[in-house]
Amino acid sequence: MKQFLYLLSLIFILSAPLPIEAQKSKKQTVASKAPVRKISSKQRNSQSKSASTAATRNMNAADVKRAQEDNNREIALTKEKIRSNDAEVKKGLSELHKIQGNIETGKQLVAKTSKEVNTLNNNIHELEGEISKNQALLDKMRADYSQVIKKIRSRKGGASTLAFIFSSSDFNQAIRRIRYLNKVSNWRNRKSAEINSHVATLQKQTQSLSSAKQQKGIVLQQQINAQNILKGEYNKRDAVVSSLKKNGNALRAHLSQKQAEANALKARIAAIIAEEQRRAEEQRRREDEARRKEEARKAEAASKSQELANNETSKKGKSNKRKDNKSAESDSNTKKDSSSSSQSTLSSAGKGFESMKGSLPRPVSGAFRIVSQFGRHSLPELPDVFEDNPGIDAEVASGAMAQAVYQGKVSGVYVIPGYSTVVIVNHGGYFTVYGNISSPSVKIGDVVKQGQSVGRVAASDSNPGAGKIHFEVWRNREKLNPMGWIR
Repeated sequence: MKQFLYLLSLIFILSAPLPIEAQKSKKQTVASKAPVRKISSKQRNSQSKSASTAATRNMNAADVKRAQEDNNREIALTKEKIRSNDAEVKKGLSELHKIQGNIETGKQLVAKTSKEVNTLNNNIHELEGEISKNQALLDKMRADYSQVIKKIRSRKGGASTLAFIFSSSDFNQAIRRIRYLNKVSNWRNRKSAEINSHVATLQKQTQSLSSAKQQKGIVLQQQINAQNILKGEYNKRDAVVSSLKKNGNALRAHLSQKQAEANALKARIAAIIAEEQRRAEEQRRREDEARRKEEARKAEAASKSQELANNETSKKGKSNKRKDNKSAESDSNTKKDSSSSSQSTLSSAGKGFESMKGSLPRPVSGAFRIVSQFGRHSLPELPDVFEDNPGIDAEVASGAMAQAVYQGKVSGVYVIPGYSTVVIVNHGGYFTVYGNISSPSVKIGDVVKQGQSVGRVAASDSNPGAGKIHFEVWRNREKLNPMGWIR
């Protein structure tokens, strides 16, 4: 029975429909038995390589683009850093120049106040000595006066003036006593006047002493203030120098650029001076040639006149000879005057310029504060870093007009990097240079007078609220310290 039931169960299970999952699995199995297209190993490798190359190409393009962007960004940052460092160095140098000017001014003020304090101390010492001496003299005068008065009173016996006179034994004694009393009165008046004069002198000396001590206190306070300001300027200088030291490469690059600009200006000035000298030499040769020709013409005219004199009458020959000689001399003088007038003007201007050494006006009227001195010198606290200034630089009022320090002729108006527009004036062997001009008011060939404007000064690159002028003085091809020429 059990075996029969087992067989029925088995038949039922086998005849039942398959589940969905099983049907799918069966279909897939059947499908897998379908014929499949075979792919060769070469084709498979080619397809794999193409896919890899495409992926690599896409990846490399993205990386290259990203690298280019990173490189451009780094270049921009480097340029910005260089520009920032250069601007910082330029600002630092400008501040350092100003601070150096303040330090020099502070030193001068401290030296001046120290000198005033010493003078006041000497005056106070002298006044105290005079007061002590006069006080002792006054005390002695008063003591002598008191002793004499006591003797006079003792002689009078305590009697009044009238009683002393009327107590005389006779008229003559009364007269003598009257004369004696008059002498005593005159003496007392004279001594009183002397004492009063000494008292007045002592009062004046005491007042002078008090005033001197008060003035000394004021000057000492000024000296303390000046020293404190000077100390503050030294601290500022140390801070600026420390900042410049950090930007050592940028500082040297900036100074190298400034030196290149100064060399360019120097070369331009030297070329102008050489050209002026060439023209002067050429003018001199022309004058010498004209003089030789004139002398030959005069000799020829004299020879012809002599021949005419020999052929004509003596009187007429002499008359013609005088006329010819006068005419030749007149022509020669006219040519000499016309050819040498320009050169003589410049020559006289050069002598006049030289005679004005130390008395020439400043190239700008009004405010004029030196911020960079002439010549080669190391920066403070930076002994291995040098500046070489062919002239001086001064901070002036905003919009100030540059003016010719002496009469002369404009030899050049040029734009030079670092100096904006530069105006060069020839004074006959001497030249003055006016740099950092924003808008010149003269042109080459113009004749200028002393004090005449040559252009407006450009704004300072480190202080837009002020102007900055560059000024040079040359004797032929030798650059000179302008501070020795202006007052």
